[in-house]
Amino acid sequence: MNVLVYFASGELNGILNEQHIDMVIEEQKKGNHVVVLNCDETVGLCMSNPGKSKMYCSMCKYVARRDFHRLMPPGVEQHWMREYAGIIDNDSLPTFNYSTAEELKAIEYKNVQVGFGVMSTYISLTRNMNPKITETSKKYFDALIKEQVITLEILEYLQEKYNFGLVIFQNGRGAQLKPFLNFCQSRKIDFWCTEDFGRAKNYANNFWNDYAHSMKSWYAKYQKCWETSKDSIERKNEIAHSFFQNRRNAIAAGDKIYIRGQTAGLLPKDWDETKENIVIFNSSEDEFCSISKEWEVLKLFNSQLEGIKSIVSHYQNDKTKHFTLRVHPNLKDLPYKYHMDLYKLNYDNLTVIPGWDKVSTYTLLDAADKVVVFGSTMGIEATYWKKPVILLGPSYYYDFGITYNPKNTNELWSLLETKGLPSLYNDIVLRFGYFYMSDNHERTNNISIDLYIKRIKGRKLWCGIGKKLLGSNLLYAIVARLLWSKPIRNISAEFKNIDFEEA
Repeated sequence: MNVLVYFASGELNGILNEQHIDMVIEEQKKGNHVVVLNCDETVGLCMSNPGKSKMYCSMCKYVARRDFHRLMPPGVEQHWMREYAGIIDNDSLPTFNYSTAEELKAIEYKNVQVGFGVMSTYISLTRNMNPKITETSKKYFDALIKEQVITLEILEYLQEKYNFGLVIFQNGRGAQLKPFLNFCQSRKIDFWCTEDFGRAKNYANNFWNDYAHSMKSWYAKYQKCWETSKDSIERKNEIAHSFFQNRRNAIAAGDKIYIRGQTAGLLPKDWDETKENIVIFNSSEDEFCSISKEWEVLKLFNSQLEGIKSIVSHYQNDKTKHFTLRVHPNLKDLPYKYHMDLYKLNYDNLTVIPGWDKVSTYTLLDAADKVVVFGSTMGIEATYWKKPVILLGPSYYYDFGITYNPKNTNELWSLLETKGLPSLYNDIVLRFGYFYMSDNHERTNNISIDLYIKRIKGRKLWCGIGKKLLGSNLLYAIVARLLWSKPIRNISAEFKNIDFEEA
């Protein structure tokens, strides 16, 4: 069987090359013929090189060659994207018309969700979910579209030549990688979609015939981690409980610590225990925007702002209820409307707590009669603490059976009006917590993807443990960080500034 492995690391200090070379070795052990395809200036744009800098692209290629020389086994057929530039007829490439972000997101080409690829890349870089389509921004978006069309043309050519039975690529979300995901899905070609694991502990994180943000696949990972563990049930429970306890106590547990600076026990000044208190925890809406159609169809409202407005306006004459919105701390520095317009909400039955406020998230949770979430981890945390949770959007725990998932507003109103709504807690909550605290995870078999990490004066320097300069991880990490800095990346960049303007 012929196997295609696509290398698109981008990060000079990352471990994706090592992770993929490990998979190359595994496929060779099975007797398969491996064809490696390397990213280069033919596509140019990536998350690490958003401005399409020729110099940065050259450095990335140098790192790739260095890694291949160090680690790639013999017998692997290696190619670069530029080798196939000749098959591209630039005059015949399609053009697309769009004047809004929604029209851009809807663009598809040969079964590839091109628009999702563009918007996912752009939002990851800017956190702006509704960019204004201007002459400047359109040039950038068109470049992201073109890179996907070119990538797809090359993929079609290679598939015709090699008839790959398996394709390996990373993530599958952004413009550089969306064509690989959708191409394999539409052609029914088996694939591994790889992802890092929070840059920790030599863990691999691979998805078979699914993408890295698939709710179904994550559910399966939580289950497998629990069921295949050699820990006793008592030990598993202990580890699982520590996830939720740590988060409440501002100890790292699978994510940033968001409650630093909050005052334990502090509630809003207008908190009224005589009313039914419904606490709304919104989320960093941009983090899970433009992933795929699967995520879009599960939204009860087009936006979280629209959902909050609908809820509080529906109950503005109900004096028995009061709503408190805790704005996610991860939004606190964002200037965009989906964040700032939350503070313009003016309803007698709504209190808005800014992300930077000292009011305690967990004191709010403890005092709440019901909790409403849009997909943040607070939803599963609230269930753990035995609160009834109403989930209004997609989440990795959507299908766990631990939240109420209304399909329309009538179901939502019914849930909000039900007195004594019970918590839907079940033990799958513990499987979620165990996954993020356990060490029962996939690992590479041949090459370490562990990290070297060093903190100097509050700055984090890191690189793959095998990456060294003059025999030093630290020196390599320092140089990689300098080369990744915006002033350096902007040297020879086609797009020196990305347009942040909001529609």
